[in-house]
Amino acid sequence: MKTVSADQTPVFSQDPSILDSETVLQLGDGAAHDGCQACGPGEACGEVCADPCVDACGPVACGGYYQCGDLARAIGGLVGYVLASTNFSAGVQGFKGPTDMGRNGNFGFHYGLNRGSPLGDPWGIGYQFGVSVVQSNFSGDQIVDIFSSDNRDQVFFTSGIFRRAVCGGLQWGVVYDLVRDTYRDNATSGQIRGELSLVSQGCREIGFWGAFGVNGDRIQISLIDQVLDDLKVTPIDIYSIFYRRYFSGGGQGRVWAGLTDRGDAVLGADATVPLGTSWALENSFTYMIPEDGHSADGQQREGWNVALRLVWYPGRQAACEIQGPYAPLMMVADNGSMILDTRNK
Repeated sequence: MKTVSADQTPVFSQDPSILDSETVLQLGDGAAHDGCQACGPGEACGEVCADPCVDACGPVACGGYYQCGDLARAIGGLVGYVLASTNFSAGVQGFKGPTDMGRNGNFGFHYGLNRGSPLGDPWGIGYQFGVSVVQSNFSGDQIVDIFSSDNRDQVFFTSGIFRRAVCGGLQWGVVYDLVRDTYRDNATSGQIRGELSLVSQGCREIGFWGAFGVNGDRIQISLIDQVLDDLKVTPIDIYSIFYRRYFSGGGQGRVWAGLTDRGDAVLGADATVPLGTSWALENSFTYMIPEDGHSADGQQREGWNVALRLVWYPGRQAACEIQGPYAPLMMVADNGSMILDTRNK
């Protein structure tokens, strides 16, 4: 069996992405044998990552990134550039929040895209932007006494900058989320969402993430006898801590818990798992436990969101892209990371 130390470069035959089956990469306290066993930004630092079953990844090293896949290179030009940094997703979701007034649950489908790319600065900062279209309530709703046969349509936009700690250390990101919610009336709301964490060399990460409403909207809901109820719709502020784990197969998972600006408890989790070559499965949930407890007000303020989606990385290896240094740090906003509240004048 051949041994290659961390300061040596393995000798590849014809395909640099395929290591000899007997090659062992000795990397400090651990080793990658018969393929890429790196489990996140910290563990991959300085390591040549290769897997006989995932032969398009190429080397991943501290401060450097090698694009995966042949499709983008073959297409070339602007289309190839866009595809090389964009993922596309579609899935299902169910959610409920204060805007439902305790009388309606929402189920439907969503689809969208999320793009991340280097900003071009010397500090390794990237930018991201994405959009998600959410369609629910295909059989109508009755959040007030009058039945509505309309669907609930939402469009979420997310855009911001981030810096991943490829070799451990501080990792951060800040984005602006905007939603257009068509539900009995049209409302446009926005929030700032940020994340700051410490990434260890052992595939673990702990940090803080928060969401802070910056603008809301007013809606009018028709009641019985032509009476209109004038309400203000605003995003709920969230303050939470989280723990994230990077997995050896290229996936990652996170759990978190915190409070809202109105004293409600909120908790959640999300995970991304590669499926085959260019596909991954993303899932997430959020549950807001109202401060009012077991009461009529608590039942109206309770909020939750469950989402499941397939993500496609065209022409690229999902296992490489999920933990890439310029992969979008944050998911596009949804009803779990942007909870809308209704308040009277």
